[in-house]
Amino acid sequence: MRYRGGPLPGALLCANWSRSEKRDWPLRVPTDAQGRATIRLMAGGHWLFYVRHTDAGRGVPGGYEKRVVSATLSLYGVR
Repeated sequence: MRYRGGPLPGALLCANWSRSEKRDWPLRVPTDAQGRATIRLMAGGHWLFYVRHTDAGRGVPGGYEKRVVSATLSLYGVR
């Protein structure tokens, strides 16, 4: 993960797949110092990856107190 031109360490990458019976994110992996995380695609189906980052230092006085950014990635038809 990258944020503002550099790596984003400590972000939580969440993943789920279409054949999972869990409603929440069954896989959660934090990013390392280089902003990288590894999740093995251990099941077939459709996969969804989600990461969210809150930047309290990017708030705007009188507007909002923090900036929240998120990203998703979908992989379809994993076999």
